Amino acid sequence: MTRQIWGCVNANGSIHSGSIVNGSYNFVVSKIDVGVYEIDYDTQFSSPPVVVLTQNYKNWNDFGFENGWPADNAVLIAGNENKCKVLTGSGQNHLDRNFTFIAMGDG
Repeated sequence: MTRQIWGCVNANGSIHSGSIVNGSYNFVVSKIDVGVYEIDYDTQFSSPPVVVLTQNYKNWNDFGFENGWPADNAVLIAGNENKCKVLTGSGQNHLDRNFTFIAMGDG
């Protein structure tokens, strides 16, 4: 059975929104370093899930901001059945940024 975990994560590592199971988010985010985050899934996938990321810059609801840069990005550093590690930034600089993710795989 396919299942998914999704979330919107603030630059400080707190959860902006996300998937909920039994009244709680089904993932936990840890901010490890500048622009580096780990997302732990509440229940292990049976094999490594597909993880898709996007960076949100500058703010969640700032539709007037027009200065994004293609090098502003979120990168999947590592992923397994239990968690994934994410890097955000601009070009070669690690920067704390909002990002979104979805992990989808066999349950």
